[in-house]
Amino acid sequence: MDEVIGSGATLVAGCAVALGVLVVALGLPPRAGLHVFLDLLLAAGLLALAVADTWAAIATAATVVAVRKVVAWRLQAGSSALPPWIGTRRKARQIVQ
Repeated sequence: MDEVIGSGATLVAGCAVALGVLVVALGLPPRAGLHVFLDLLLAAGLLALAVADTWAAIATAATVVAVRKVVAWRLQAGSSALPPWIGTRRKARQIVQ
C-alpha cells in the first residue's frame, strides 16, 4: 500500500508542474498557474507524509504549506501590503497603551 501512495504522490507532483504550465499556456494569469501548482504540490506533500513518518517528511510538508500560504497571501494582497499578523500586533499594542 505504501508503494501505491508513494507513486501517487510522485504522480501528483508531476501533474502539479504540467497543470501549472498548462494553465499559463491557456492564457490565464501566471498567478493562477502558480496557485494550481502550489495546491497540487501541497497534495503531493501530504500524500508523501502519509507514507513516510520521519521528521524530514514532516518538515518538508510544513515548508510546502508555509511557502504556499505566503505566496498566496502575497499574490492576493499585493507586494506592498503588510502581513495580517503585523497589523494585529499594532492594534493590540495600541489597546494596551
